[in-house]
Amino acid sequence: MLPSCFSPRPARPHPPLARALILACLALAPVSHAFADTVWMENGDRLTGTIKSLDGGKLLIETPYGGVISVDKKAIRTMESQAAVVIPGGLKEPEKQVELRAADAGKVTVVADNTPQVTPLSELDTFMKPRTRIPDLVWKGNVALGLNTKKASTETENYSAVFNGQASHGEWRHILGATYNKDTEDKDVNTDNYGGRYSLDYFITQKFFWEGRTFYKHDQVEDVSRQFALGTGPGYQFWDDELGAFSLTGLVGRVYYKYQDGSRDNFYAAGVRWDYRRVLYNQRMEAFVKGEFSRPLSNTADFTLDVETGLRYKLTDWAAVTLSYAREQVSGGRQSVNERRFMTGLGVTW
Repeated sequence: MLPSCFSPRPARPHPPLARALILACLALAPVSHAFADTVWMENGDRLTGTIKSLDGGKLLIETPYGGVISVDKKAIRTMESQAAVVIPGGLKEPEKQVELRAADAGKVTVVADNTPQVTPLSELDTFMKPRTRIPDLVWKGNVALGLNTKKASTETENYSAVFNGQASHGEWRHILGATYNKDTEDKDVNTDNYGGRYSLDYFITQKFFWEGRTFYKHDQVEDVSRQFALGTGPGYQFWDDELGAFSLTGLVGRVYYKYQDGSRDNFYAAGVRWDYRRVLYNQRMEAFVKGEFSRPLSNTADFTLDVETGLRYKLTDWAAVTLSYAREQVSGGRQSVNERRFMTGLGVTW
């Protein structure tokens, strides 16, 4: 028997404040699970996490235990999202935010404007989580390097490098880019140029922004040895979400040309710039088209065109293969420029 000094003390009842704190802790303990998105599968499994998007018959859900998981829509029994998702609109209909709630097998309850409607999963084609602007700095981009060599009757070598980056914080967005291209044929240089661009956007509303832009290019071969431009104007972000982005910008600014013989031209110009991208195949592939078309406000040149289009396929979360075609054309100046570039490169994304 234990001495009396070691005998257990009778339990004291918890005071009301302590009991309230204990009950609050117990209530908060499962919060992380209760507020997770849920996908119920036809085979009885259940996935919890954050639903990212539905596109091309595939649902992407980010889980804390398996990363981003791709699920075939036909294998889903029903689903529920704790936060609203965005269903994109068409040419005549705007996008709309809806809530998703669980329903019977093969269906989901779509709540729009506080009005629930049970919808078959087969009729739900595309949605994604809305993207909101956050005060913290968000940085993303990619770098691709290309090298092509061909030995036949002539020996050709093509070198190329492309960098694209975008940083956003709050209402501000910074867009940077740089390129380098060099083509040789039997040691004769046919193309040798490099350039860079920088844009600063300020979002007045969620979609409408004002942009300031600068551009520089140096060419060792073409008669137009240097191009420099400054411009500003309004822009509109039609969408920017998990599945892609599209924006149009109207610019007015000053353009400066320098030629190989040292002579110069400068003039005012107005143009339009576009930037489109779309992810495909469970966000493993990205198609993109971006460029700018401008006309001078004088007779120095008829027009300038700079466009790039291509595909980028992610091999891993950070490695990607890029296949692109780019064209630059200056028509009506002292000497026209018509340059085409093909690139197959390996790079990194983040």
